[in-house]
Amino acid sequence: MYTAMLLALLTACGQPAPADAPPGAEPTTDAASKTGADHTTIAGLKAAMDAGEITLIDVRTPAEFAAGHVPGALPVPLSELEARLPELAAHKQGDVYMICASGGRSGRAVKLLAREGFRHPINVEGGTRAWVAAGHAVDVP
Repeated sequence: MYTAMLLALLTACGQPAPADAPPGAEPTTDAASKTGADHTTIAGLKAAMDAGEITLIDVRTPAEFAAGHVPGALPVPLSELEARLPELAAHKQGDVYMICASGGRSGRAVKLLAREGFRHPINVEGGTRAWVAAGHAVDVP
């Protein structure tokens, strides 16, 4: 019985984060590892921001971005992301954090970037809603 419980616990924990993962990055899943994609929590994003300058792309609509966004986020709506990839080429080899309202659109953006050869796109789970819920301020233009 204890063996089964231990096996279930170990299986649920997933894979360890890679050695070159950004500060606070969560462990990757097998599917994410195969695409070079990763994910992080709001705490992980905040830790990375506090550790230094990062690339954070907000893929929400312009109206959503204008209503309030994580400080330092670059507005690149998901509907424009593919066409604007040349603008992001300078970030292709680094960590690129993607955020939206809750994590769905940014998850799609991470898959697109991974397909396009970006080394380490990272989905911010929970998105801007989780950022605000954690008590962090947003910028409003």
